[in-house]
Amino acid sequence: MIRVLIFILVLLLGFTVVVKNTDQTVVLQYFFSLATPPIPVYQLVASVFILGMLLTGLMIFPEWVRMRLEIRRQRKSLQRIEDEMARLRPPSPEMSSKPRESRGEET
Repeated sequence: MIRVLIFILVLLLGFTVVVKNTDQTVVLQYFFSLATPPIPVYQLVASVFILGMLLTGLMIFPEWVRMRLEIRRQRKSLQRIEDEMARLRPPSPEMSSKPRESRGEET
């Protein structure tokens, strides 16, 4: 729940920067006297925000896949153990107290 609230807060913060800075421009300077044409601040902030979200998703994706595979392996292992426990479990007391005829066994 906290993650969702933080995400909404960051989204609102980014949105307010975009709305409040539609008329301001910025020029980005690089090495060797390279520069960009004037870019509106809101475009720069929005593109960096989106790029950050995409890169974060790409960085998280391999770990997410690995964890899903680990969960699948653990569930299969748990199922095998539960099946073995059911097979090795002694018969319930109700079954052993019944007469042999009523359980369907031959005498």
